[in-house]
Amino acid sequence: FAFDLPTQRKFKDSGAMVAPATLARVGIMEYSAGQLGNLFADKPKGEVIKVMTRAEDLFHEDAIESARSAPITIGHPDVDVSVKNADYLQKGNLDGVPFKDEDGVHLSGHIILTHEESLNLVDAGVDQLSSGHDARLVRLSDEEAEELGYHAYKTNIRHNHIAIVPRGRAGSARIKDEKEEPNEEVKMYDQEHVSGLEARLDAAVTLADSLKAKL
Repeated sequence: FAFDLPTQRKFKDSGAMVAPATLARVGIMEYSAGQLGNLFADKPKGEVIKVMTRAEDLFHEDAIESARSAPITIGHPDVDVSVKNADYLQKGNLDGVPFKDEDGVHLSGHIILTHEESLNLVDAGVDQLSSGHDARLVRLSDEEAEELGYHAYKTNIRHNHIAIVPRGRAGSARIKDEKEEPNEEVKMYDQEHVSGLEARLDAAVTLADSLKAKL
């Protein structure tokens, strides 16, 4: 099925925002060897490792189903989002089940933001998304890596959350909008506003860690 995504963010009477979004994409993304654990323990921790997300894995029905109503977070939390911590980690959710975009490259859907902090970040221009998921990595031989242009690929992708981040690894995964490009003065204000929000985010994370320690 092909879906026409709305061109504008919409707001409910409650103030919650509903917006079309790209959530993940097919293609190569770069990690450091240190981020990939034992699979690349023979490599220097800072060495760039290219990991492919293949269409057959990203759009597998089990992978898509795992993203159903996925919680939205600000940044990636240190732990998976669950019923035990959703009250302070979740800032919205994916509306139902995502779908393969008509370009055959992106996993798309609609997100609903329900918390003021996330709405303020998006309004200030922090609108990139990063999928928080588990996957099994399959490492290629050196010969295969040289031939194909990547060192490993993901399989058995299972989504846990979708994070709002200043810069997502996928790059093209973002909250869509067609508002006019802000002028330089507005951009400067937005950057200052984002810095303030990031400071508040750091404070909130510190508080959350303290509360988790007490629990």
